[in-house]
Amino acid sequence: MATSSKHPLSLPGPLSRKTGEIVDIINAPWGFSGAFNFVKGFLDPVTVAKIHVLGTGYEKELLEQIPAENLPKPLGGTCECEGGCEHSDDGPWKDPKWVKEPKWAKKQMRKR
Repeated sequence: MATSSKHPLSLPGPLSRKTGEIVDIINAPWGFSGAFNFVKGFLDPVTVAKIHVLGTGYEKELLEQIPAENLPKPLGGTCECEGGCEHSDDGPWKDPKWVKEPKWAKKQMRKR
């Protein structure tokens, strides 16, 4: 975990300073919001800005960030994937334009 004298805690990975990722925590109870308000004082302000704690009225703010066609119906969107969006594996990783063979697979083919 990276540290600095000003902000002793920062989150690695998807919430690091270098990414534009945002995390929405929805249906958060009031106790969680209070606890997060305490914890965010220890986090880097750039990281804190990427975390949105939303209560039960989250639909409007969520739809401002995510198009309705990409948001599952139970969360206020219009997406209805076959078998449910939470079980869907649709995405750009399925598009042959973006899919590349992993480096480790290429190495194994050379050994044969």
